[in-house]
Amino acid sequence: MAQNTLEYFTLILMMDMMKKGVRCYITSMLTILKGKQGPVADQFKDSHAYKKFVTLTRDELVHTLESLHVEGIVSRMYSPSKKIYYIKLMTVYADLRVWFNRIFGIPNENSEGLDENLIKGYIPQRSPVNSDTFSEKGTIEIELFHGLTKTIQYESSLEKMFIDDMNHYEYIKDIIEQPMMISRGKNKDKSYTPDFLIQTYHDHQILIEIKPLNEMTTYSVLKNYDLLKNYAYEHNMAHGLITFHKKQWITLSEIENRKTNIELETYVLSRIDKYNEFKNIDYEEAKKSIKCKDLDIHHIILKNKLKKKGKWDNFYITR
Repeated sequence: MAQNTLEYFTLILMMDMMKKGVRCYITSMLTILKGKQGPVADQFKDSHAYKKFVTLTRDELVHTLESLHVEGIVSRMYSPSKKIYYIKLMTVYADLRVWFNRIFGIPNENSEGLDENLIKGYIPQRSPVNSDTFSEKGTIEIELFHGLTKTIQYESSLEKMFIDDMNHYEYIKDIIEQPMMISRGKNKDKSYTPDFLIQTYHDHQILIEIKPLNEMTTYSVLKNYDLLKNYAYEHNMAHGLITFHKKQWITLSEIENRKTNIELETYVLSRIDKYNEFKNIDYEEAKKSIKCKDLDIHHIILKNKLKKKGKWDNFYITR
């Protein structure tokens, strides 16, 4: 049988089952696709997928579902008794889900050994916020693709946008805001709290910090991100320091790996060598004669392990 044809009718069947509120268990789907009778199969005799593959084997169907999973088209779910079933995601965003996997550095394959209950071991560490028209803080109610409704707090418009986008693209199976406090300081008497812990549609966990572009390479932000990365490594999580730039989400790694603007780099380093620092007024002056993009200065800071301190309109960079 043609694999593409089997994938097509498998998705048709999943849509039919989900419309009726029937979970897409492998055994039920196999029975329907083979055209056999049963309490579940009898409900779908009018489906275009019914009796399309009378010789279909369980292994062939499992292989098809896992291929669709890797392509970001379906999500593997677990019943309370840990029985596997599948949910069809919106196909139009499949490429975006795979793209997010790439920028977060995680595989398209399912993360084995996790289920949707594991992330619930974490709880929000922030206090409830009272939003008003003059504050960027607030709450947002989202309905996840598997039907769960959650109220999530955010502390900036950028955080709210991230929640909206990840949910709209059906990338997240679950999300928890400010999920843990990580000790910092010489005496460990201070703490840092990451913005979000997300569980993806394919059960990978990602610890997220979100910052506007002008703060991505601030020294204190990078120090906190080191703490986040260490925690993520110790707990088998992926991680990301992420911002929104020119209508797309980008990570610190992407900024770090971009091509160097040699002319700007030479100018920045020469000013630091001569005056021990490079200020925002120097940057504004440099842009008058050097063709550069917004990400170039951040890449140069990361590449040369420079320290940027202060606000964006009054920053200074040193070695």
